[in-house]
Amino acid sequence: MERKVYQTKFKTLILDCFKNNGNKTMTAIEIKDYLNLQGTLINLATVYRNLKKLVDEKKLLKLNINGSPTYCYQIVKDSCNSSEHLHLRCNQCGKIIHLDCDFMEIFKNHVLKEHDFTIKCKDSVIYGICLDCQKKNKKL
Repeated sequence: MERKVYQTKFKTLILDCFKNNGNKTMTAIEIKDYLNLQGTLINLATVYRNLKKLVDEKKLLKLNINGSPTYCYQIVKDSCNSSEHLHLRCNQCGKIIHLDCDFMEIFKNHVLKEHDFTIKCKDSVIYGICLDCQKKNKKL
């Protein structure tokens, strides 16, 4: 028997938080602070409980960036499967870009064939500066 998925007020508000912040990743504390600034009083335990549900429902990704003990979360796009691709993370704004294209297979095959190494992409991140931040930096 399949369990019914309930869309509670807080789950909706957390999802809206991500929709309003684009591809940016956020920690539970950042989500709580954002919602509190928007006028919704929510405690950290409620944020974590709803984040777990949203991850279980595959609406959010749970990412461990740079081996940090703090996880960050990102909204799932329709075509996203985080275990099969690398992530590009902007050092300035925190945006995560999913490197989910034909290049990934070419890259994985090259590394296996030429370097005898199998890439496991889960939680793998390449750091740099996104185009938006590069443009902002040029204006400064």
